Amino acid sequence: SWRAKPEFAAFSSFPSVSVFMESRSGMLYMGTWGGGLLCYRKGQPMRQLRPGPDAPWLTSGQVNALGEDRRGNLLIGTTDGLAVLHPDGKGEALNRFLAPLDLDGVEVFHVEPARDGSFWVSTAGYGALRLQGDLGNPSTLKARPYYDQNGGLPVKSIHSVYQDRRGNLWAASLEYGLFLYDSSADRFLSANERYGIPTDRICAIEEDNAGNLWLSTNDGIIRFALSADTKHASIRTFSTSDGLQSNFYIARTSCRHDSLLYFGYYGGFSYFDPGLIATPPASTPTRITGLSIRGIPFADLPVGEQRRISPKMPGYADRIVLSHRQNNFSIEFANLSYTN
Repeated sequence: SWRAKPEFAAFSSFPSVSVFMESRSGMLYMGTWGGGLLCYRKGQPMRQLRPGPDAPWLTSGQVNALGEDRRGNLLIGTTDGLAVLHPDGKGEALNRFLAPLDLDGVEVFHVEPARDGSFWVSTAGYGALRLQGDLGNPSTLKARPYYDQNGGLPVKSIHSVYQDRRGNLWAASLEYGLFLYDSSADRFLSANERYGIPTDRICAIEEDNAGNLWLSTNDGIIRFALSADTKHASIRTFSTSDGLQSNFYIARTSCRHDSLLYFGYYGGFSYFDPGLIATPPASTPTRITGLSIRGIPFADLPVGEQRRISPKMPGYADRIVLSHRQNNFSIEFANLSYTN
């Protein structure tokens, strides 16, 4: 219990923690719901930063997101925009530096450090913000929103952005699914439409040792294996029938430790090693079992029309030929697999 640790001696109660982050220097930062930012280092008294005398620069006591740049500056996302805590212990509110954007009152859900040194900031209102510049010198900062008002994203609320090992940027929504950043178009495109992701609620994203993405949702956990050229993806959904403890997961509640992936749900968490999960065959044979033209089953068509389409019944045919006049048709098929 935290009560047994001498570093917490000054605390009679403990605020609910919304986010953890360990800095490069070994400081453990905890963002809380209403208690501001907690700074913990073993052997030292816990430091608590709250709006007011403790930290007048902290835009809100509800801290949702934390991210560190290469110089040790801590970017802080709250229910009222952004702030930064510098390595020397001084802080600054950032909202005023990001005009003409007005971040006052805008909730920040998540911040993701990118490989190029920028940050992707997930918000309610401005979608995904790309923050560039030097956090140590806030006057250099520039923020570019990707949201429905400028076509950068078809939505205005994004709860997290994730960059995978190949550099792909993914934006997750709790209402509209997953989006993939297209650098040539400088906008995010729907991955649900492109790859057939079966749910619009993407709660959290983690990547395994093989480069597959794992997406927690409100209907289990999806393994999303993307091809190297990003043109194709294979998808498999795991649920309680596969051994998960829940099918309904919480937004931004996940982590990876070594080869294990952890996803939080109400009442606990699921964890597993993706490398130990048996992979079913990549493809299974598909057979056409029926054909209808203009709503008429093949067997009920005139014999002459049948022969022009195929000399055999559809289930046994090697080839089926339809003319341009037979453009109103439906096909029945079977996927020959018994894999769960």
